[in-house]
Amino acid sequence: MINYDDFDALTFDCYGTLIDWESGILSGLKVAVIDDGVESGSTAMAIGAMLRGASVNSATLVVPVCPKSVVPHLLAVYDTIHAVVSPPTPSSLTRHYEVN
Repeated sequence: MINYDDFDALTFDCYGTLIDWESGILSGLKVAVIDDGVESGSTAMAIGAMLRGASVNSATLVVPVCPKSVVPHLLAVYDTIHAVVSPPTPSSLTRHYEVN
């Protein structure tokens, strides 16, 4: 049995229980999503929505190909989109990766 007279003070670690530190860390993150190319934007949208749901502060999408028609939808979840090629409409990415 514990003799409490042997102690001058008792402390309890409840910080992790009382403070949601994970949300604070996530909200400070700046994330760059790098994809091999966007055709419809559905995968990039899902990833961006997941990041925003996790309260990530800033999200950037970096892709070699992103059709201009998909950009407005992606900007709903990404702060910035960097694309090397921006064709006017979605098309197969195969032609952008042809090896000569």
